[in-house]
Order: sequence, then structure tokens, then C-alpha cells
Amino acid sequence: MKYDCAVVGAGSGGIGAALTAARLGLNTVLIEKADRIGGTAVRGGVHCWEMGAGGTGIPFDIYRRLKRFPDAVGIYSIGRHCLWHDPSSGEPCYPGGETVMDPERRYMDTLRRHGARSMREDEAFCRANWHGVPFEPDAYCRVVEQMLAETGRCTVLKNVTFTDVETDGARISSLSLSNRERLVADTYVDTTADGLLAVACGCEQMTGQEARDRFGEPSAPEKPTSHINGVSLIFRVSPTDPARIEPLPEGMSADCWWRAEFP
Repeated sequence: MKYDCAVVGAGSGGIGAALTAARLGLNTVLIEKADRIGGTAVRGGVHCWEMGAGGTGIPFDIYRRLKRFPDAVGIYSIGRHCLWHDPSSGEPCYPGGETVMDPERRYMDTLRRHGARSMREDEAFCRANWHGVPFEPDAYCRVVEQMLAETGRCTVLKNVTFTDVETDGARISSLSLSNRERLVADTYVDTTADGLLAVACGCEQMTGQEARDRFGEPSAPEKPTSHINGVSLIFRVSPTDPARIEPLPEGMSADCWWRAEFP
């Protein structure tokens, strides 16, 4: 199989790369090892664009198409939050953060994030300006597949991954795929979750928090750690009557390395 552009991994980055390449006139293939495209936005419970993250262009196009489906997308405002607790109120501290669907908000309201010193110091600013875009995964999947198909230049291969990489020492020559095909492209884009194509080509891979002096990041720890942003359980929230905070399920530990930062 020969293409102008091969995109490996059909998460949000892969969808954006493939859609852009196809719209620019490149004969494109998008490869996804799962049975659905969308990555963590569809399969991992991360179906929300936080404030300032959506931007214009492709995300705005996706949002407008999602609006055609009932209850497929909305905009939230921030409700209660542990950083905004007033001990003098006598009320128990809300353990975390709460986002509430806000029908009065528009997509343009979600684009601003800068301007606050911190969430704790600027409650009024955050309440007024921080809004995100939650969406239903199934509707998102349908919309982005339709957008890719409309280009007429993007082939989507599901349940397919690369099994081997052939290089000439400087460039990728071809990919061997799990469907026993051999793929050759002028350009390869690695949008796998863990940079697996780059690793297969010999690139260094790092896991955890790198030391501050590695890339000059002032907020990084002085020494490297193995900490990762891991999720072990995802819950679908349903309404309850009366409103309450339920205890953790039996056997689920309340201990975590960042717990000291929250009440």
C-alpha cells in the first residue's frame, strides 16, 4: 500500500493530523489498533475539552456538528471546588471539583484560560471565564468518521497496528502491518499514545517525571520520579436523590501520591 501520508494512532492527535493532511490534498491512511477511532476521548473517559484547549478550526467544526445531535455536547461552568472552601461557613469541604452544565454559555466562552494567578487566588475570574466542553463519545466518533470520509482522501484502517518498521538509518522505508500488508508512505506521523512508532525506530523513551534540569522546566521535580498521571477506575455519574457524596467502593484505597494537595 502506498500513500502520501501515514498516520499511526487514531486518537485526537491522529484524527487532527489525518484530517489536515487529507484536506491539503494528500492521499492519507489512518491506522488504529482498536475497533473504534477516537482514542481516550472515546474509549478512556476523557471526553471533555478543558477551558482553552478546544481552540478554533477543527475543534470548532466538531463542536458545531455535535450540536446537531440531542444532548451530544454542552458547556460547563465550575460549581463547588475544594480550593474555594470557606471554613467559617460550617459546611463540609467538597472533596474535589464539580462541573455543572451551563446552557447560557457559548463555545466562545470556553476559549479563555489565561489571566488567573491560580485557581485558589482568583475564584471570581475562574467562575466567570473557565468553561469546558464535555461531549458524548459515541456522537464524537460518528462525527469525526464522517469528517474524514468527506475528504475523499483518507482511508481508515481499524483493528490494525504496525508489527515491524524498516528504516534506512535516517528515514522509515516501510511498515509491516498486522493485516499482513506492507505500507509505504512519503510521510509518517506517530500519534500513538506512547510514541511507539518512534520507539520502534530507536528513539529514547522516558516514563514518569523527568528532572528539572533535563529540559529546564521550573515546575519539574529536582530529581526524576516514576510518578505518572494514572487512572485505574472510571465511573459514569448518575443523578441521586438526595444529593450526596458517596463513600469509596469497598477495597478502593483513598491513598495517592498527590492527596496532600487536596482536603
